[in-house]
Amino acid sequence: MTLSSGPAQAGARLTAGAAPIAGSGTDEPYRARFSNGDLAGLNDDNDSGNADGVRWTASSHTLLVEQPGTYLLDGLVAANIRIAAPTGTVTIAGRNKPYDDRDVDSEAERARFFNLRRGGDLGVVTAGPGGTVDAPGYLDSALVAVYAPNPADPTNPDSAIQAAPNNRAAINLHNLTIFGDGQNAVRPLQGNNGGVMSDLVVVTPPFGVSSSRPRGSGGGGVEIGQNGLLRDSFLKVGDDAIKPKKTGATARSIRVQLQESGAAVQFGWSPAQSEGDVVVDGVVVNGWLKRATDGDLRVGAGESVVGGSIGGAEENYVARNIRVQPDAGRSFPNIARLRFPEGPAVASVKLHLLLSADTVLTGIPGDQATYSFVFLRPNDAEQQVVTLDVRRETTHGSARPILPTTPRFARFFSIPDRVTVRNR
Repeated sequence: MTLSSGPAQAGARLTAGAAPIAGSGTDEPYRARFSNGDLAGLNDDNDSGNADGVRWTASSHTLLVEQPGTYLLDGLVAANIRIAAPTGTVTIAGRNKPYDDRDVDSEAERARFFNLRRGGDLGVVTAGPGGTVDAPGYLDSALVAVYAPNPADPTNPDSAIQAAPNNRAAINLHNLTIFGDGQNAVRPLQGNNGGVMSDLVVVTPPFGVSSSRPRGSGGGGVEIGQNGLLRDSFLKVGDDAIKPKKTGATARSIRVQLQESGAAVQFGWSPAQSEGDVVVDGVVVNGWLKRATDGDLRVGAGESVVGGSIGGAEENYVARNIRVQPDAGRSFPNIARLRFPEGPAVASVKLHLLLSADTVLTGIPGDQATYSFVFLRPNDAEQQVVTLDVRRETTHGSARPILPTTPRFARFFSIPDRVTVRNR
């Protein structure tokens, strides 16, 4: 099946008062339907009040949602979505079946969810086992994002679904698949308070495939807004997957497939990005990561299962029930890698991870040092405490704790003097 989001023909579309969306997790009637080949028709009422609440711009392949309401993503749609509603709640819902983790709990099944887009397609995408994107059982409602360069920040292009700076509506997303290419899948931050995202499948290209974004990243996963919730979803991404950036953000019951780069849980690339009081609970992490060295002192924390650069006024960071299961013959050289910059210590940092028996721990000293657990803190800063509970299964099924032999020393740990690690 080939999709084109170029100039579309106007046609019949269903707007306010239409039937509820079957299988979408919402009983609300939808205000407008997004259907490939009928996107230009959403502009028919623009000069008479824009009753459907949406404007379509073909040049940027963008659906601009300007009014609250429920919107149906119907079929495979090549477009980006921007939300700029002045009030209320915007819900983008699809017809996909509820996410079932049993569909991706084996490596062979996860391999069937692939996205090998190389950029420049302008929304013309082939879907199916012989094409470039696939997601068996989750294609009733799929957004095929169109890469749009960001001249102001070339390394940070707009996301497939994104809140505009003037948005003031809560944003809900349900029962959707999102195929990205060089951009993050979802960034619902501005004005969004209390939004819920559930039953999402996000697939972006692995590292080095997409030609759209500099440095080879195929794009990240889902950012979570203030008091927002991401639950019951599968993220197979080429960069950071779960990003609880705003205060009160929560994620639970997620499976992540990392593809060489990024972090499964990324608390933020700087304290300004990560507001704290966030909880990530119940994540299975598959895939693999390239090796990052201890000398990587970028603002962010590098490739890891749990990473971030946090500090200052933030209150609480929790990542618990994080189950690490690398793909066969693969590894995660960094499992936890957190950077605590200058300034006050973070009040509470709690990590709870369960490692599969085939998880390889890393302890390579020297100029190219790599450790499974890395905590970075300037020597002149106040003491930072990290509560760490890590257990690794044995081949017999029991679990053994992994802890430094002292608060600041062990084979698989890199801990400066200004960080203290303790068990919970």
